[in-house]
Amino acid sequence: MSLENLPSCDLVMLFVRQFHHFDSPTGTSTRNDMNGDRQVTNGEKRDILLQATNNVLHLPILFDLAWYVVWAFYIAMAPFYLLCHILFSVLDTLFAIYSFARQQVKSLILFMKGKNGEAREERAILITGCDSGFGFDLAMALAAESLSCLEEEKKEGRREEPKGRRWRVYAGCLSAKGREQIIQRAPEATAHGILVPLSLDVTQASEVAAAVHRVRAECRGELFALVNNAGIGVAGLVDWMPMEHFRKIMEVNYFGMIAVSKACLPLLKKTGKQGMRRGKTSHLPSLRPQIDAPPRIVLVTSFAGLVPGQLSMGAYCASKHAAEAFGHALRSELECWGIRVPILNPTFHSTALVTAAAGSVEKAYQGMEREKQEEYGETFKEEIVRIASSVTTCASWDPSNVLRALRHATTADSPRRQYLIGMDGRFLLSPVMMLPERLVHFLTWLGSRRYRLCPAARGAGGRKGHKEE
Repeated sequence: MSLENLPSCDLVMLFVRQFHHFDSPTGTSTRNDMNGDRQVTNGEKRDILLQATNNVLHLPILFDLAWYVVWAFYIAMAPFYLLCHILFSVLDTLFAIYSFARQQVKSLILFMKGKNGEAREERAILITGCDSGFGFDLAMALAAESLSCLEEEKKEGRREEPKGRRWRVYAGCLSAKGREQIIQRAPEATAHGILVPLSLDVTQASEVAAAVHRVRAECRGELFALVNNAGIGVAGLVDWMPMEHFRKIMEVNYFGMIAVSKACLPLLKKTGKQGMRRGKTSHLPSLRPQIDAPPRIVLVTSFAGLVPGQLSMGAYCASKHAAEAFGHALRSELECWGIRVPILNPTFHSTALVTAAAGSVEKAYQGMEREKQEEYGETFKEEIVRIASSVTTCASWDPSNVLRALRHATTADSPRRQYLIGMDGRFLLSPVMMLPERLVHFLTWLGSRRYRLCPAARGAGGRKGHKEE
């Protein structure tokens, strides 16, 4: 009989009996089974003890008691945690100062190379989701920086046509309108090949392969940075949205991110190998300035991937939780290749995705059959729309802060592992994430009480869901 099938009282007795059996000074003990006596190894002892301990701690009374004991210990250790947090913040600041100084040394070395007539290094960056929002802003900012570098090289007069720019930005767009908008906004950058609009639907394998093939052909098979920015958001209650909406969100926000990352890995690994040949194999700080920054895969997720699911944002939050887990796993796997994986977690900012939340809720409600609409009622729907609209007016921040963090994650010599962007996320939601799950659930329930949500189909108790005449 396995340990999982034993009654609770037998589990306790089994747990106690382990210490009686494991008293042999040789590290083994005699165990009586159906086949006779045999020696129990240390590994078997450990496994039996761990299994028995786990099962005992899951007894109804002990499970709750252990939960309170563990959290009492965590609370007691809070001052120590705060001290460590302050210490690591100071060390992080010192490392940032060091990185800035190293960047200045790097700029000086590149300047000296330029005076000798050598071309400045050109690095390729592929960005997805450049039709609007953060991707479009990042592409414009990097193109402007590269164009400024190009103009400086022309003024220096070292050659008629400079061979290198700092960045060659491949801006992946879903629609032809997005590509045309990029050309109109940056005609000079596109004319010089600094900014290259691409047709890139992350859910279509053929377009992903074509985009990567072009980057490989034009950039010697190397890629400095991939920015996974493409994403969509469809708001609405889980009961209101059809399954195709859930699948579409996951295809873009999660599976599309994986597809593009896997397709670009050969190019990024080649770039990482070039850095290793020049002695850049470690991510630890070095007194010797690094001329080459490591390649990276930047993931733009959301704070919705860190906190519990939000009202009317279940599908979006689920996709961002998946993307967050993928990013952490990818970071661990690519460490040996010298490839960084910075993750950006912005809260709600003023973008088209956020401002369209209220309309998305309305569309989801109107897409239901009449019977289900009557279950919830018009007043209930209007309250959900009001909640979605309040996000764009009360907690929607200036997107320039996201752009600043995104540029740092994409171009810095030492990008951070994670960027928490937004005052509400960094100083309100981050502490909430450290609370016990039960307390988080209680706070969520307490916050939802002010909305007074009550479906019309709840009968006498649900009359608030009917629109008053």
